[in-house]
Amino acid sequence: MLRSLGKPSPAMVVACIALASALSGVGYAQVAVPQNTVAQLPAGLVGWAAVKADGSLAGSQGVVATFHTSPASYRIQFGVNLRRCAVFATPNQGGTAVTAYAYGPAPRQVLVTVTSTAGGGYDAPFSVAAYC
Repeated sequence: MLRSLGKPSPAMVVACIALASALSGVGYAQVAVPQNTVAQLPAGLVGWAAVKADGSLAGSQGVVATFHTSPASYRIQFGVNLRRCAVFATPNQGGTAVTAYAYGPAPRQVLVTVTSTAGGGYDAPFSVAAYC
């Protein structure tokens, strides 16, 4: 026995319109925005970096340079003064912890130290971001 579906409810019509709008926006972004680019940083974020264990950049925005100053110590240079900014860092490898802080009278650099959760410092990848 076949059953007639009838008219869709107003809620179903609105849901279908919302779905079509969302999918068309994603399709437009896929075509219009170049691969591996970020058009604009989120509000408050002035820069970020994903740093490899050797001190080289895996990816960044708003960062001028990185320096691997000694084992387990890195300096990340941002393009803006970080005096009134919050700096966050996170390890990109299990079993490690990181500390990060901006330093200097007009700080544009962040000092990052990587330590093992078992104790002692060593080179490991991490990410750092500054919000103002």
